Amino acid sequence: MLIISATVTIRHLHSIHKRASLFELQTIGIDIGSTRRFYFPEHITSFRQLQDLNIASTRIPTPANLNIVFVGDSVTRYQYLSLAYFLHFGRWINTSRNWATYNDTNANEVEVDAPDMGMIWKKSESTMREWFNYSNFMLTPFERCDCFEPSHDDYKNFGVNGIENRFYRQPLHNISAVYMKKLGFKNNHARPLLFKSTWNLTYINEMQNSKIQNPRRSFLTELPDDMYQNDDWTSFIRDFVSKLRPKPNVFVFNQGLWNHDDFLNTTLQKEIIKAISDAGMVSVYKTTTRWSSSGAEGAVMDSYERQICDLADVCLDLSWTWMVPEFLYVDRAHFLEPVYTWFNLQLLDLLYSLK
Repeated sequence: MLIISATVTIRHLHSIHKRASLFELQTIGIDIGSTRRFYFPEHITSFRQLQDLNIASTRIPTPANLNIVFVGDSVTRYQYLSLAYFLHFGRWINTSRNWATYNDTNANEVEVDAPDMGMIWKKSESTMREWFNYSNFMLTPFERCDCFEPSHDDYKNFGVNGIENRFYRQPLHNISAVYMKKLGFKNNHARPLLFKSTWNLTYINEMQNSKIQNPRRSFLTELPDDMYQNDDWTSFIRDFVSKLRPKPNVFVFNQGLWNHDDFLNTTLQKEIIKAISDAGMVSVYKTTTRWSSSGAEGAVMDSYERQICDLADVCLDLSWTWMVPEFLYVDRAHFLEPVYTWFNLQLLDLLYSLK
């Protein structure tokens, strides 16, 4: 079987931090498949290297025993959906034709010309609620979505009151993928925006282990009084994520293009990594992707991200996104496929290499 390859970008990507031995990682249960490498570029110095990849004709193994949690903003959400789509269908989104034929960023034309591209762009549907239903239906029966569409006024406020937690599970191969929405500071908010869940841990775990066939609360129109809320990274990891079942073995985190004031705190950086390690998970820090047309200065990693990368078990360095051309963006921040596929090829290779 093939394996997906590591991307060593502008800066060398380390797979294993010096504190984590191979034996320690194996005891976490991170053996997810073959160790043969995929042909992803070892060093990315030009977009042409990505352009030359033929993802459609490359058979990539579906990992087993992978229980991964993504925490972050909408770019991380779309990466999760791209991976869940691969786990579900055994192929990546938009690989039936050459990627270069998709050069129009109009959402309606994308929906017509690129099969299932709407999975990674919420405006492919007329409302957020319709998009929740569409993207969740595509992963039936293995994904459940604890999703709340805020009012129009709240939505204009960058989804402050919105909730989106997605739970994908394939019991046969012991695969699960979870996305939990977490945003940084925005505008005049005095604190980072909260982790929120309308489902408690007992309910989530019963649902994930097939004891509940039809979730009683999803696509809500108003929030319940007993919902879980937390703005503290370490207690969220310790008291919520680590208690999910199946137990996560990989934790991917980033707050995206929102402000990152909390991550500037070096003490907090260490506390987050320790909480992930204490929970028996591999820590993967995903660096922040670049705005469209950011230019070559986007190749330089911010100092706080370099610090977190040095602490984490795995650094998923996406600073190469400064080279992505504008026609693969749907707006200033979000991408068309195969960009999210490239994220996941890089991620899976790094995880395979932990064996």
